[in-house]
Amino acid sequence: MKNDEVIKLVLELFIEHTKLTAKEIHELIPEDIAMIQIHKAIKTLKESKMLKEQLSFDLKYFSLIGSVPEKQTSVKVDKGGRDVSKYKFNGQEYGKSRLAHAIITSYVKKNKPTYKQLCEVFPVKLIPPYGLIKPKAEALEVSKDRDRFFLKDHEVIELPDGPVCVSNQFTKERIEKLIRIAQEELGYNIN
Repeated sequence: MKNDEVIKLVLELFIEHTKLTAKEIHELIPEDIAMIQIHKAIKTLKESKMLKEQLSFDLKYFSLIGSVPEKQTSVKVDKGGRDVSKYKFNGQEYGKSRLAHAIITSYVKKNKPTYKQLCEVFPVKLIPPYGLIKPKAEALEVSKDRDRFFLKDHEVIELPDGPVCVSNQFTKERIEKLIRIAQEELGYNIN
């Protein structure tokens, strides 16, 4: 059975159970799945910040972080070892950098912030050394040797005080920080 299918079965168990050990998960899954597949699914869910681990009386328990998502975020790696995970936001599926652009675009459309206000919500320091958001002129300057921002006309975001560009330099850790801001501070639903 594929890891994505095992993950789905594991997540379904948390609809009725708040915390489970790996052994309990193995016993409750109706299919005959190897314990190593259960551990692999748990590891993927922990890395995706969907399950948390707790120790109680020398037993490792796992519980869901948040609610059962409509679609699990799984870590996908291409042949070159790059993380090509997809995330669902506003009914669309995005890679890491495009998700960041979509989150910021959505916020701007709804709130019409100035550059300073936007930087208060989305910290520039999230993407060192160039920043998460830059005025278009600055983004063009730091992208001379290589594109580090979304620079195409349809990707530039218009603010009341001028156009800005969003960084395209996202790692798994960086996008997780941005997702946390979007979910916890803005109430966005991202899976």
